[in-house]
Amino acid sequence: MEVSRRKAPPRPPRPAAPLPLLAYLLALATPGRGADEPVWRSEQAIGAIAASREDGVFVASGSCLDQLDYSLEHSLSRLYRDQAGNCTEPVSLAPPARPRPGSSFSKLLLPYREGAAGLGGLLLTGWTFDRGACEVRPLGNLSRSSLRNGTEVVSCHPQGSTAGVVYRAGQNNRWYLAVAATYVLPEPETASRCNPAASDHDTAIALKDTEGRSLATQELGRLKLCEGAGSLHFVDAFLWNGSIYFPYYPYNYTSGAATGWPSMARIAQSTEVLFQGQASLDCGHGHPDGRRLLLSSSLVEALDVWAGVFSAAAGEGQERRSPTTTALCLFRMSEIQARAKRVSWDFKTAESHCKEGDQPERVQPIASSTLIHSDLTSVYGTVVMNRTVLFLGTGDGQLLK
Repeated sequence: MEVSRRKAPPRPPRPAAPLPLLAYLLALATPGRGADEPVWRSEQAIGAIAASREDGVFVASGSCLDQLDYSLEHSLSRLYRDQAGNCTEPVSLAPPARPRPGSSFSKLLLPYREGAAGLGGLLLTGWTFDRGACEVRPLGNLSRSSLRNGTEVVSCHPQGSTAGVVYRAGQNNRWYLAVAATYVLPEPETASRCNPAASDHDTAIALKDTEGRSLATQELGRLKLCEGAGSLHFVDAFLWNGSIYFPYYPYNYTSGAATGWPSMARIAQSTEVLFQGQASLDCGHGHPDGRRLLLSSSLVEALDVWAGVFSAAAGEGQERRSPTTTALCLFRMSEIQARAKRVSWDFKTAESHCKEGDQPERVQPIASSTLIHSDLTSVYGTVVMNRTVLFLGTGDGQLLK
């Protein structure tokens, strides 16, 4: 099998620990520091960030998608997914409510197939439009028309979650999309509902054949939710050491409360869904009630470290945002993999029954690696020209590098 997402240039020698990276981030967060760092501003809060090997940085905000150069100083192209000139969000979130799941048209942003022999790079995007549509475009310019598209692939709800990764598997080395989504949300009868197909009503994770025109799912390509488990909000999906990981947290969309600790589910990198386990994540240091919302996630490949932006609940009827509401925590992937035992706490599998047996093990972040901040919203780590780069998005539209 060939890993295709976020494929980087040859790695530099691995440092003993990621502390120099954290020191750099602390300098950015310190008042009066980082003034010379490049900053690009969007019209709306930044909802998704991705970087390619040769075609720059992609930033989704509202219903627009921008392609920037690596310096963040030049815009290369822009896609208006709604109507030309309109980049607004479907729902406006006031700052006190920002730690809730963000409302966004954009649901997936995945560069892939870069560097494959004889093949050009592609960009897979997912949108709430057209009942949760996915589109595949050539990577170099967003103005080019889509090559393939399918409906009911991602969540069609602005606040519903979607996370995915593209990889190569099987005897024919076909390209697959592993996608986790919140397809069903509580809505009043008067709302414009977008119910999924019956087969996806309780689906948590699905595998899609990206080389088929409609991004179809095979019979053994679904992992179902446990009955009565409630809603799960998926934040990311990535490949590591032969497995696919899905960071998520249990979430009540009606009350706005996280009903459990953030967790990470693990399935095999295969042509069918093979559940391998799950583990919970603890980034509560420095906050009395812990941080049970997971706002963003990124695998820092050069360090084999996973970075997550966590938040305490904030908003109406809850604690208001404070300097310690959000935090960046780093976790070692080797520890997450070791503790991701085959416990089907939130998922229905053939090997075990729902909600029986031990709960998932809790994993602690790397010591002294927590960066506490008032308003982080997103993080993306990558390798550019043999250097590890971390992009941080904030609620007021800033993108820091």
